Amino acid sequence: MGARIVDENGRYPVLRQALIRDSFIIVNSFLAVIVGLNTEALSSIPSSLVNWSPLAANLNAFIGWVVVVDCLFIVFTPRKRALHDLMARTYVVNKKALDRYQTGKFIA
Repeated sequence: MGARIVDENGRYPVLRQALIRDSFIIVNSFLAVIVGLNTEALSSIPSSLVNWSPLAANLNAFIGWVVVVDCLFIVFTPRKRALHDLMARTYVVNKKALDRYQTGKFIA
């Protein structure tokens, strides 16, 4: 798509920033796996995991709404940044513009 994720200085984000940025998706995916495992008639699922399934389903729904609100931030923030970008202090930029900026051939 030609996009890159960078920090305030135009460098690639560090691991901490990447984890903050992707935390919604990581947690939501983990909960979806727990919910999905409970819906299948698999005998190998431990009973402790089955007991967590209702809570995981509720958390999954809540985090799903958080992801929707996260995307709405793009519409209402001046620099079109999502909530996860604001939290991680990252920006989504065009790769070609980033390459021109890093090589000093940036034309404003």
